[in-house]
Amino acid sequence: MLVNDFNAEKKTIYNEMKLKLSDQATVDYCDYSLFKKIVKGNLDGYQYYVVMPGFEETIQTELNELLLQINSEKLILLDTAFDKLSACKGGTYQDFKEDIYNALVEASSLLKKYDKLILIYPEDKIHTYPADILAGFKRFCGFNNFKFEIYSDALAIAPKDYNKSAFVVLEESDLVTIIKNIQVSKMKLAKDTGILSYNDTALKEVLAEGISVMTADFAKMGRVAADMILGQASGMIKNDFHFMSRASL
Repeated sequence: MLVNDFNAEKKTIYNEMKLKLSDQATVDYCDYSLFKKIVKGNLDGYQYYVVMPGFEETIQTELNELLLQINSEKLILLDTAFDKLSACKGGTYQDFKEDIYNALVEASSLLKKYDKLILIYPEDKIHTYPADILAGFKRFCGFNNFKFEIYSDALAIAPKDYNKSAFVVLEESDLVTIIKNIQVSKMKLAKDTGILSYNDTALKEVLAEGISVMTADFAKMGRVAADMILGQASGMIKNDFHFMSRASL
């Protein structure tokens, strides 16, 4: 299994795979350098390769070429799909533009009590957060008459802009910054300002009494990968993405 960052979401995928495969398979996690060595020197050493793309551009370009060297029946892709690899055994994918648009529609009744939406979109992490996320956010605001602003870093936002604003936050570091500033300013979360975070973690369930999220189903990604290894599924399957309401809105 190769992922760009073994964070909480990727650990959920990994753990679900191991749980469903149980004693029928061993799942090895590797970083990119090890993955490259395996493909170039020991390609037959594994029965399946589970890959979640989303690396920086230079690495991703090289990775795309490496993936073409793997027997398509051994390759399972998570989170995205490549036209050149349409013959792979299968996997899951997200439609980032439609997913964020539809999740914001689900949350719109709560968002309407704020004067504007502020998206914190880290432009230096486009490999992690594709531009379609930005496009889907703009589309929602345009179609639903929401005023909006976009920042690349939460530190750039003046305290006066917090009042009657709802933040759409992708990075956890920005989420922490916003919560700290709300606490210092004595504003009330879900009254004076709101937060909607991208992708759920266990921490967000309890942080500030619960952070509302729009999230992919990472557990399902792991189960789908395991199903394909077991021969119980094939093809590219659209992953679930939904809004979860908590105290922060």
